[in-house]
Amino acid sequence: MTRVLLVDADPALAELLEEWLADEGCARVQERADLILVALPYPRERGLALLSEVGDAHPDTPVVAMPKPLTRDAFLATLRRALNEVQ
Repeated sequence: MTRVLLVDADPALAELLEEWLADEGCARVQERADLILVALPYPRERGLALLSEVGDAHPDTPVVAMPKPLTRDAFLATLRRALNEVQ
């Protein structure tokens, strides 16, 4: 099972994305992730800084930015591409 750290400021969206992760056989974790997904947009500068901070804090873990608004299809397509990179 792939462990995914999900970074999103919207708790309701994060809960929905967690369900979609489970549908793909992934588990949402708070640490020791195989993959980090960052849901954007944050304000432009903050979003770029956040991606940099996450990458610096987890240099060996792939970090993927996901644009918002997200549809289920777009999220799953992004997730599947990212999973192909970590497997």
